[in-house]
Amino acid sequence: MKATSLEQSLALEWLATNGRGGFASSTMAGCNTRRYHGLLVAALDPPGGRTLLVAKLDETLWVGSQPFPLGTNEFEDGTISPDGWRFVADFRLELGIPTWDFAFQDWGLEKKVWMEQGQNSTFVRYLLRGAPSACRLEIRPLCAYRDFHAEQQAGAPFGLTEEADHVRVEAFPGAAAVSIRCDAPAGFARQTEWWWRFLHRVERERGLNPSEALFSPGTLSVALLPGQPVQFRVTCEEQPAVFGQALERREALALQLGGRIERPPHVTGRAATIVPAGGLLSPDVLLQRKPAAAPPTKEDEAIAATLGLAARQFLVEGRRSGDGSGQTVIAGYHWFGPWGRDTMISLPGLAIDTGQLDVARDILGLFAGMVDRGMIPNTIGESGGKEYNNVDGTLWLFHALDRYLRASEDGAFLRELFPTLEGIVDWHVRGTRFGIKMDRDGLLSAGEPGMQLTWMDAKVDDWVVTPRMGKPVEVNALWFNAICLMAAWARELQHDAGTYQELAALIGKSFRNRFWRPDTGCLYDVVDGPDGDDTSLRPNQIFAVSLPFAPMYGPTAKAIVDTVEAKLLTPYGLRTLAADDARYAGAYAGDRWQRDGAYHQGTVWPWLLGPFIDAHLRVYKDRSRAIELLRPLLRHMDEQAGMGTISEIFDGDPPHAPRGCIAQAWSVAEVLRCWHMLHAPPPEKPVQALGGNHGGH
Repeated sequence: MKATSLEQSLALEWLATNGRGGFASSTMAGCNTRRYHGLLVAALDPPGGRTLLVAKLDETLWVGSQPFPLGTNEFEDGTISPDGWRFVADFRLELGIPTWDFAFQDWGLEKKVWMEQGQNSTFVRYLLRGAPSACRLEIRPLCAYRDFHAEQQAGAPFGLTEEADHVRVEAFPGAAAVSIRCDAPAGFARQTEWWWRFLHRVERERGLNPSEALFSPGTLSVALLPGQPVQFRVTCEEQPAVFGQALERREALALQLGGRIERPPHVTGRAATIVPAGGLLSPDVLLQRKPAAAPPTKEDEAIAATLGLAARQFLVEGRRSGDGSGQTVIAGYHWFGPWGRDTMISLPGLAIDTGQLDVARDILGLFAGMVDRGMIPNTIGESGGKEYNNVDGTLWLFHALDRYLRASEDGAFLRELFPTLEGIVDWHVRGTRFGIKMDRDGLLSAGEPGMQLTWMDAKVDDWVVTPRMGKPVEVNALWFNAICLMAAWARELQHDAGTYQELAALIGKSFRNRFWRPDTGCLYDVVDGPDGDDTSLRPNQIFAVSLPFAPMYGPTAKAIVDTVEAKLLTPYGLRTLAADDARYAGAYAGDRWQRDGAYHQGTVWPWLLGPFIDAHLRVYKDRSRAIELLRPLLRHMDEQAGMGTISEIFDGDPPHAPRGCIAQAWSVAEVLRCWHMLHAPPPEKPVQALGGNHGGH
């Protein structure tokens, strides 16, 4: 695409990742608008220890004595210098690789940026296409050495070593050194200096320090000839990837990853039917999909490939001391790390529906090994520390495991994990951290003053925006689903399933009695809280219809779907609070207090579109409507925020501007999962389940 203004060019962002937690990212203009933007954000302790080492390369193309700037910078006083964005004729992703076409009259220059997988190495490739005379490309590295959450201020000059074929920059002795090398003969002009007052405009909008100083060691110059590409490698690796075939390696990986989703594995439901004591519910038959009338179109294939590539960015090396090795999930770029809840929600779309069952098994085993007092960690910090402050993440593990088992039929893995699952249930029944405990009615209660335990977890200092103490609706829908799964798995392993079946009957009955509001056609958001039952109209109730084992069914399920659609559905997902609520915040903007105050008080979350589609399909069986619900988010991937990926959140009010992270794991995962579900062949036979469909639609 071509930007028609500087504002548009600054608003469209790109992201390249290395499979270790490191990344490169900036804007279409080449101007860093966030503290998280940089050409090399290295994961020095994968997937953590993320450190900005090189903010950017400012390039100037010299045609004879005439300079053409390619880069763009914005400074605190409003100065834009240089203004290379004006020469960008086209910006696109080619096999997921950010690609620019710079146009200068009737000739141009192509630029590509990518990262080597498994390394903290970024490649930048330039290709001249016609020129009136000899050309020379001048590169000025702008360097840093800071935590990626911070801003750098000027200090002592960095150490600089000039060698025959590269320049080595070191912030201080013992720091990770950056090597900048060209694959063609290049000259280096040493000029060590600090460049001051770069503006990160997005940080200013967020009420944070927006100013940064960057260190420049000098400039590298290389001759450019038409049709002969030149590559630069920016790395902190002692043994970096070679230049030869670097682009081909990256393209081959893109084709491999994109191709996974074009021919996804055939995922069917498990043939387990549970009828609890007393015959509480009649089994509901899985919605049978009809095979597509025609082969996938080119558009379908392009969408599938784009989603597959976007999904792969979140699967990263997860080596942690004491936890073994394997992969894990980055919850979002730029600033999130591994989160237990996000991982379990995202895993079906990111790994299972893309055919990476070995990855899914590895991640499930990793988190199962971290269970403590019946809980998986909510977060794993940059240094590897774990926090267990969540009530729902562990219950989502049951859902993710169910999806994996149905895809893999890996009975040995189920047998291996079953004692851990039994321990999780036991802890929840008798009580674990933060007041999480099963009540006499079978429902889960949770919460302590000052704690935020559900996915609606915004907290500013001591202010918990949505504490939701008591019995949250989605937590108990997940609890019901988990206990039903335990009964199915116990039967499969030839264990006694009676206790789980009786508990499922109790939970289901209590859920319908306590949460259903016949006067409004929806569910309470929380019951038995400190202030009574919470009537807030929120999207959490959709899980009572969408989960494989759903406690709500029949006319009440339809009423819930209709209410959520009427009050919460937007083109980009579900609002977190109805717009007619006095607490509703239609824009996610301002300082930290204002933003976190709006985070779950009306802000739209794309990942919730996935369960809404599940619930809508269950009630209406309308595939065409479900596909149309995905279209705005698919367009968003090409037009807004992070190109080729899906944002974390959107404003509640039209035009629903994208906010938060430019790439969020569960946003991508749920759209991908639904796209696959709606385009997959039909199951070989219907699957029956307690209280609704078992295994999706």
